[in-house]
Amino acid sequence: MYWYGVHVVMAVRYKHGKQDVFPAWENIYLINAENSEEAAHKGEVTGKKNEGDASGSFYWDDQPAEWLYMGVRKVIQVSNACSPTNEVGDGAEITYQTLEFNTEKALKNYVNSKPTKLRVVE
Repeated sequence: MYWYGVHVVMAVRYKHGKQDVFPAWENIYLINAENSEEAAHKGEVTGKKNEGDASGSFYWDDQPAEWLYMGVRKVIQVSNACSPTNEVGDGAEITYQTLEFNTEKALKNYVNSKPTKLRVVE
């Protein structure tokens, strides 16, 4: 069995009215599986389990809303190069994302959680 970081995308859908913005979270779950296909399946099951409106109590921007499972975006096998046995533990790399920025200022803005433009490289 191996450990995987499974990226599951969940989106917010308003129950009423027009929706101009589509908020989404990319949740990364730590999944134990035989292979990446099994890990992706387990991520899908987890995402679908998290759909819903929390018995009507979920709101986003003061709007009644619900979470929708959108899909598994990627699956990354966990690596712990710091460990001689590659066991998951302190210092393990759960997942990664490659990003590109047009300027160093844009990169610094990203690091400091300021608005910026970037490109996600898949």
